Amino acid sequence: MDAADHKRTALLSARKLHSHRRVSSKPGPAFLEVVMCKRTPTAVVLLALLFLTFPLLAQQGVPVDQVHDGSALVARSQVAVRDRPPNGGAVYSLGQQTGLLKPGETIAVTGEQTVSTILGNQKWVYFSLPGSSRGWVLVGNTGSTSPYFGAK
Repeated sequence: MDAADHKRTALLSARKLHSHRRVSSKPGPAFLEVVMCKRTPTAVVLLALLFLTFPLLAQQGVPVDQVHDGSALVARSQVAVRDRPPNGGAVYSLGQQTGLLKPGETIAVTGEQTVSTILGNQKWVYFSLPGSSRGWVLVGNTGSTSPYFGAK
């Protein structure tokens, strides 16, 4: 068998693999074959998901020092809402968690407090939304960019 015969055999084997379609919903060889045969729809779905989530992922964090009363912030990820900011100093105790902000949710800052900790200063802001959602959220460490919020 020469090189041309090997090439023809490999080509025929590849065609058989792509033409053989067993349907299976469980991961395994049959599932892999179906996915390999239907790469284009999978790529389209992945691209659609990327374009839907890109605005939240691409949004830059807001500089923490520029957040003040009246600022509008957009959550970049889930953010814990607390009933009070933490106590500063060596004993750091957080308030009770009362809820979560969802990614993409917009808040208006109505109060702010800087809390001194042994690792630096944190900025916490108070907000209230129509309905019952209100509380304190951590924006980030002063002098840095917020990992949790972007500017509206």
